[in-house]
Amino acid sequence: MTGTKMFAKIKELKALGYKKLRAASELDIDVKTVRKYWDMNDVEYAEYLKSTKYRSKIMEPYRGQILDLISTHADITSALIYDRLRENDRAFKPSYRFVRLYVSNLRETLGIPTPKRIRQYTECEELPLGFQAQVDLGQTTIKDVYGKNVKVYIFAMLMSASRQKYIFFQLKPFTAQTFIKAHDKAFSYFGGRTTEIVYDQDRVMVVSENAGDIIFTETFESYKNYTGFSVHLCRGYDPESKGKIEAVVKYVKNNFLKYRLFHGISTLNSQGLLLLTRP
Repeated sequence: MTGTKMFAKIKELKALGYKKLRAASELDIDVKTVRKYWDMNDVEYAEYLKSTKYRSKIMEPYRGQILDLISTHADITSALIYDRLRENDRAFKPSYRFVRLYVSNLRETLGIPTPKRIRQYTECEELPLGFQAQVDLGQTTIKDVYGKNVKVYIFAMLMSASRQKYIFFQLKPFTAQTFIKAHDKAFSYFGGRTTEIVYDQDRVMVVSENAGDIIFTETFESYKNYTGFSVHLCRGYDPESKGKIEAVVKYVKNNFLKYRLFHGISTLNSQGLLLLTRP
């Protein structure tokens, strides 16, 4: 059930004293759809239909791409669809709000539920510009054009105050040497380094902890002393200390890389840089 008939039925059930959850169950639709129409009057619904037609007109050239993404990946988010449309078309103009509402209407029409998202609260101290960066590593698996699994290793650095980001991919686990190489690329991208960098106690940089004293690998110890930044170490999942960078790695894994076909590591890094330049 869709469109005006569904709106009328929702209003009928409301008049009969139904609650929103019961109405959704009765009509076999998402409760979010019920909430959207629940307090609309006829005039507001007519205005909504006009705005929907306007959005549809603007978004119609992209309907095929969107339907292909939704039909292939039922759990794909509107944010990821918006990102892919912008990546595929440099001249793409519609706002994220237009895309989100258009995708929501398509899902409603096709009967494909919207994926549920779990928000994670992170509290991060605001610091002066240029003082602190955060670094984290990650890994995930994507498909190549032949359907073969390819494991991708992720390096991400974030400027704590400005939220500027840098990401770098490679096909092998990071070693002390490649970890340092990724730092050099990030410093070059940002045009300098920060005073302090926040990390996990990762094996690529930490040998052991002795009576509370951190012992770094010889390679990383030499690098940080030469480069001149101080190190702040924290636990593996510590939202108060490094929730910002963990959110970046999570986005790269669950949005940027999700459903992306692998065409080579150089191409992937080029696509990553394009992501960083998009507003």
